[in-house]
Amino acid sequence: MLKPGSGSASEHYSNYNIALVVSLVAIHKGEWTGKRLLDGHEASTISAFLENSADGREPAGLRMNAGRLFQGSIILGDGFLLTHSQAASLVDIDLRNREVICPVINGQEINNEPSQEPGRSIINFRSWSQEQASQFEAPFEIVERSVRPVRATNNRPLYREAWWLYAEPRPGLVKAIRPLHHCFVASATTKYLNFSATPTNYVFTHALFIFATDRWDLYVVLQSTLHEVWARKYSGALETRLRYSPTDCFGTFAFPEGLWQTTQPALTALGERYHEHRAQLMRSLWLGLTDIYNLFHARDITPELVAKISKKSHSVVEQGYNNLLELRRLHRELDDAVRIAYGWDGLDLGHDFFEVETLPEEDRVRYTISPSARKEVLHRLLALNQERAAEEAAVALEAKKKTKTKKQPLTISAMPSDLFIQPTSAVALADAWARPMQDHRAETGAQLAALLKAMNGPLPKRQVILAAILALEPSLLLPYLDTQEAATWRHGIGREADPLPPGITPFIAKTDPAWGTAVRNLRTNGYLVENLQDGTWAPGANLDVFATTGWPDGRAGMVLDVLKRQSADTIITTLPTSLRGWIDAAAA
Repeated sequence: MLKPGSGSASEHYSNYNIALVVSLVAIHKGEWTGKRLLDGHEASTISAFLENSADGREPAGLRMNAGRLFQGSIILGDGFLLTHSQAASLVDIDLRNREVICPVINGQEINNEPSQEPGRSIINFRSWSQEQASQFEAPFEIVERSVRPVRATNNRPLYREAWWLYAEPRPGLVKAIRPLHHCFVASATTKYLNFSATPTNYVFTHALFIFATDRWDLYVVLQSTLHEVWARKYSGALETRLRYSPTDCFGTFAFPEGLWQTTQPALTALGERYHEHRAQLMRSLWLGLTDIYNLFHARDITPELVAKISKKSHSVVEQGYNNLLELRRLHRELDDAVRIAYGWDGLDLGHDFFEVETLPEEDRVRYTISPSARKEVLHRLLALNQERAAEEAAVALEAKKKTKTKKQPLTISAMPSDLFIQPTSAVALADAWARPMQDHRAETGAQLAALLKAMNGPLPKRQVILAAILALEPSLLLPYLDTQEAATWRHGIGREADPLPPGITPFIAKTDPAWGTAVRNLRTNGYLVENLQDGTWAPGANLDVFATTGWPDGRAGMVLDVLKRQSADTIITTLPTSLRGWIDAAAA
């Protein structure tokens, strides 16, 4: 395998000023007895992560991390955006318009603006009805004129019909940060992984991930190199930049023992001090995060280099140069504090300038922990992840044993009331069953896992598919609910459960890759057991590794209540033709 960025193709295209990275991988079918070359060096083994390591385990999702990191809103309509002067004019027209106008911030402003302040405002009708939104006449007229025509051409019915709302307004995020004074955000695609404190009255775009806490001790952990090396291993990339993954790197990351439950004052003080020092440095040199960390990682940093980048006076440059060195010292202190929080007192992180082999060849020098420390940190974090996942699964299994009623022998011909474990009745709080709308693939898998957990044995495949469709597309369940149930359903889910106009079919599973991926992953890993001869699906082992408490279990409980009293065949015959055909084909 050629190391990234090397080889004739990269050299050829560099002559045309094209950023192209070439990695060549040779694959052999069967046992290989020859040499193994990794990044130009002989290796004893090559793992699935393209590392010289026999440890090919993948980290598991941890329940403790669920519901703490969110992607920002998908707006889908530039007509929502305003200049600050336009926003002020709307407020001058009617003071009530302040209720629907907010600052909006994106990844570019977080990474490149020294003040990290929003450059624009935005109209925000939250999750309101059209009637409520239209009471704010001037902002509503702007959205109707500028957004509605664009949305009218969208393929998704929900986006077309609810044109005055953001495509994905993230109600889970809004609820999580509502009581906080500040939260922490990071750009989804970035050269350097950094979290920054921001006020919670902003609208955050989809280009940001939001850590829904105001605790500085938790910030310290995510800002540390120990988390950064984990993120770079388990996240993806865009060009040569990190694409932070909330599912693969945050959802699997094991925080120090007990930190979620108990604050650590020493870490708290250090986090505030680090962040404030960095913020003052950015303002004094008037440089954004990316430029600051370019200097931070410059091996041969000098006042002359700082002056060249910042264009500031001699006295400001001298102070800025010293403060950059202090930022390095604070980062070492931060990393060591996190190391101690994990109880790894004997681990020498060995901070210095090193070439990080996974980065582009022309820009891979970083002030970071040593390669041996990096390898050891990753090994220990993975072991801790596996330990935590096993503990969570054991706790969930024990809890299920205590609450589950005694199973009865079942057959496929059983009456509907015998098909499922009795779901726990609950009254849904507002938006308690609203999907986070963070990761469609993971959410589809979580909903199917919740249904499998509630099954008391094998069921006809088409019945399980129907239950999943009704849970994932909640408006389809409304005709089978009484008045009180329908109110509870819509109250718990929010606008996703609003009735759709006649002829609109939102769910087309055969074109939805998330559905196929969820089924394939559950089946491949033994969580879903398929009997092709009988045409049934049954719950497999260890389903409790899935964190389904909350919206997946809430939706599953209501759907299964309906299927206890309504024939699945009857419901299927009332569905749109496209859905009926797909269910029949998928169950065949």
